[in-house]
Amino acid sequence: MKTGIYFLLLTVGLAVPVATAFADFKSPSDLQTLKIYFENDLFGETDKYYTNAVQLTWLSKDLKRYKDDVRLPEWSIPVLKAIPFSETPGSIHNVGILFGQHIYTPADIQATRLQSNDRPYAGYLFAGLALHSKTDQVLDTLEIAFGVVGSEALGEEAQNTVHELRDIPTAKGWDNQLHTEPAVRFSWQRKWRLYRESVFDGCDVDLLSHAGMTLGNVRTSANLGGELRVGYHVPMDFGSDAIRPGSGVSAPVINPA
Repeated sequence: MKTGIYFLLLTVGLAVPVATAFADFKSPSDLQTLKIYFENDLFGETDKYYTNAVQLTWLSKDLKRYKDDVRLPEWSIPVLKAIPFSETPGSIHNVGILFGQHIYTPADIQATRLQSNDRPYAGYLFAGLALHSKTDQVLDTLEIAFGVVGSEALGEEAQNTVHELRDIPTAKGWDNQLHTEPAVRFSWQRKWRLYRESVFDGCDVDLLSHAGMTLGNVRTSANLGGELRVGYHVPMDFGSDAIRPGSGVSAPVINPA
């Protein structure tokens, strides 16, 4: 089982200049957010199959309308208005810009020959745009990502450089990796808050569900699942996220002024 390390740097002001961003700060919803995901099979002590992934997502502050994000070009606004959940009454919006890399290898990384019956060597390097719309009960995420698969994705360089620095044997079969080709994926995911209750002072019970789909030449899939949280002052957010298409916003729901 892969072990993921998930770092969330919440309320990191990214506006330039930084002093201006904090000068305008009135509540947490006024700050932008930097999310850093890192998943690795290091703790399983083997490089196998899905061996490493990292993703950075730069989220806007809470917005009443997508067009309030200055990073979006003017021509995109009519397109965004056509998205079904973009005009939901009382919803809060966030715009995310994401960058990431995935690395996949076969079970035996010391073999130099092509292992035709195993997962192939592959790197996937991408950037994308995510649109989030949330109320206190529902979170919708629409994501589009463009990138490249193959040697241009720098999977070999990323994996073997880390192995050399840590004095670990390098992977020997990268000459057999997937051929270089452009990559694109479209993803949608919805999360529902099915139940939330304070069972006694400070202790909350929260039940979330999710469903989504991804279409593209690097991945076509559907997902369905849920998450039960019990704890002290469980935040009013939509739970945890792994590195997957259409992952959501972990910042709590705070109504914008």
